[in-house]
Amino acid sequence: MRYDNGIVAAFKMVDTCAAEFEASTPYYYSVFGSENEATETTPKKKVLVLGSGPIRIGQGIEFDFCSVHSTWAFAKEGWETVIVNNNPETVSTDFDIADKLYFEPLTPEDVENIVNIENRTEQLYSSVDRPQR
Repeated sequence: MRYDNGIVAAFKMVDTCAAEFEASTPYYYSVFGSENEATETTPKKKVLVLGSGPIRIGQGIEFDFCSVHSTWAFAKEGWETVIVNNNPETVSTDFDIADKLYFEPLTPEDVENIVNIENRTEQLYSSVDRPQR
């Protein structure tokens, strides 16, 4: 219904410099009814890594470790790397881990919004590091 009415997510860049300087960090969050700031970065193959999401203290560091090392492995092979994680207190959300970072919930709809933006050249693949329940 949202798509039928032209309501699609756009992504804004997180202002990591508090407007003191022009921010160039590729961190994004979704909005509706705005201009998209998530730019095409390279024509290389891309991989979308889903981060560990919300974790409790003392639990889950191994899942964040997996998403970081997955990202590094793909980058080493020449892939553009994109992480989706809604937990800003993890290593996977550090500025130098991936080419792009989306602070978004790990729901099907929110991930689909990112895929629609990032898959413009149909070069997007995914790596999921979510624990089995």
